[in-house]
Amino acid sequence: MRALVRCREAFALSALWLAAVAGCGGDDGAPAGAGEDPAPAAGSRAAVLAGRIYERRTAFVGSRGDTTVLVPIFFTSQTAVDRVDREARGWLALRGIWDPFLDAEWHTPATRTPWRVIPYRSLRLVVGPEDALERILYKEGTRDLEVAFGATVTEWTGPRGEFYRVHRANAAVAAQAMRGTLVDMTRARAVADPPPGDWLFLVAGDTLQMLLDDADASTPADSGYRGWMRLGDEDQEWPVVRVTWTRVRAVEQARRDVPVTWHFITQDETVEGTLESRSSQIEIGDGPGPLLPVDALIEVYGSIRVGPAAAQVRGIARHIQR
Repeated sequence: MRALVRCREAFALSALWLAAVAGCGGDDGAPAGAGEDPAPAAGSRAAVLAGRIYERRTAFVGSRGDTTVLVPIFFTSQTAVDRVDREARGWLALRGIWDPFLDAEWHTPATRTPWRVIPYRSLRLVVGPEDALERILYKEGTRDLEVAFGATVTEWTGPRGEFYRVHRANAAVAAQAMRGTLVDMTRARAVADPPPGDWLFLVAGDTLQMLLDDADASTPADSGYRGWMRLGDEDQEWPVVRVTWTRVRAVEQARRDVPVTWHFITQDETVEGTLESRSSQIEIGDGPGPLLPVDALIEVYGSIRVGPAAAQVRGIARHIQR
């Protein structure tokens, strides 16, 4: 069972979705769903793909007035010979309050395409040509959310086949629309391989997008990340970006320290930044102790120096301690 540490009282979450609209109505369309290929026969491609984990991480960073709006939605598939174990999780962060609105686990038969994301109950998807994910929709009770993928801004590739695509995007919370930027991250690995570590996605308006990814999950408090940045119409990449926690706070239930401020600098020292936590959603997992797993999503803001120029940024950080 996951224990949740929230920044506000739990009763505020039920009002979060209504507060975003203040009287606006919505249109409940009927999108097309993303299906799966039929399960193949035993001993075929499904058996070859058994023992793999496929991760799809999307994170929308937008704004409503001066308020940052975050919508991370994560999909995970783990393959066995006769089935695919699936998980979908989603959060809405607005006005410093985090609502974990989606937490679903289910199983499907073995398939030739286990990495494909599929709808489940209140979670619906719109998929375009070549399986391109175009919209994610969730509707249950007062919760009514849509994330629409817009034009592709840029694409990046990691050394182990990780793929990152940045989109212009729109989100609607109970039909109240807001503009933003979305990163769509995909990766695959064997079950026995070490899982990836932390990542940070930062934006400054439509001008700058930056991703820092600790795909190797190296020493957490002072580690080497790989970095990508889109500035205007130009992309830059750094094999090493030094990311350091400059201040932490204790999560006593887990007996862990989690970061609340960061400093990072690229290996060529052309880009440097400082970030600070504004709000967070921290989940504490089960374990034999005394140290328990921590999985956190953190709203961040700060500044980046690019050569002689500076920019104010905001975004989202994923922090994991296993």
